[in-house]
Amino acid sequence: MFCDSKTVINFFSTFALEESEKNYISYHAKRYAEIINIIADFKQPDCRILDIGPAFQTVLIKHFFPEIHIDTLGYHFGKVTYQNKEKHFFFNLNSCQHSNEWIKTDFSYDIVIFTEVLEHLYVSPTHVLNFIYSLIKTDGILVLQTPNAVTLPYRILMLVGRNPFMLLSENEHIHGHFREHTMKEMSVYLTKSNFKIVKAYFKNYFYRNNFLFSIFIISCYFLPPSFRQGMTFIVRKL
Repeated sequence: MFCDSKTVINFFSTFALEESEKNYISYHAKRYAEIINIIADFKQPDCRILDIGPAFQTVLIKHFFPEIHIDTLGYHFGKVTYQNKEKHFFFNLNSCQHSNEWIKTDFSYDIVIFTEVLEHLYVSPTHVLNFIYSLIKTDGILVLQTPNAVTLPYRILMLVGRNPFMLLSENEHIHGHFREHTMKEMSVYLTKSNFKIVKAYFKNYFYRNNFLFSIFIISCYFLPPSFRQGMTFIVRKL
């Protein structure tokens, strides 16, 4: 393994971060490590990466792969720095429903990272995936991560009559989860957008330091993978 959650947390321990940011990194550290390991497996010489939805994972990618040209797209994230001819493309992904509004990047990418963003969009994944398809080189890779809509905690909450999904925000600047998906749903969307699924799997890569979460993790050893928290798709543009 090239990277693990401990490596991620140790890396960010040198940053001047607010407590909420430290907690956020701790919650996502295992998932961030997953992204780094996938890139390590698929990167090629002269590789170009586009990270859609820049965040702390972008800082990590730039640290672990300083030789790679890495652009970003979406809303700006202040902690990301850009070198040489690297760029940030500002774009509201909800505009993907209008193909005439799609932006053009300087070139196509070998790897596109699109992680924990889809659920924050109110447009159909078909529009978003078609847009992303236009940005990737033929035979290039898309790495997509999104929550599992039928994870065990959600199922339990439903059984006791509680809605596990967050309410829509009244603040236009705060984008919660509009829609989470199942593995089958996402597989259909990806195939419809002409991607070939190389690998798709469930994984518990979010972390909470409490007793109930520990019980959940232990329970997952005895349950089907579809009860886990997150889904990762590695797909190729044909």
